[in-house]
Amino acid sequence: MIEEEELDNSAKRQIFISLLEEKDINPFNTWESEMPKMVQDPRYSMLRNTKQRMEIFAEWARARIALIKEEKANQKKEEAFTLFLTY
Repeated sequence: MIEEEELDNSAKRQIFISLLEEKDINPFNTWESEMPKMVQDPRYSMLRNTKQRMEIFAEWARARIALIKEEKANQKKEEAFTLFLTY
């Protein structure tokens, strides 16, 4: 297994993001409400401080929310097009 000290900041960031995605963290909720879901996971401790964790969470949440909104918009367009074709 790779030692934590051998990982660069980018790798640690990606590992923390994988934690967010695997624990089904809700990007619409606050850090305070979602943090208890992940604090026991060893990947939580990969980053040195809470400030880093909160910054990555905020960036990840903004990106996830944008993706979710884009997927919903595309789904509505597809539904409208399908409805149009049925008439």
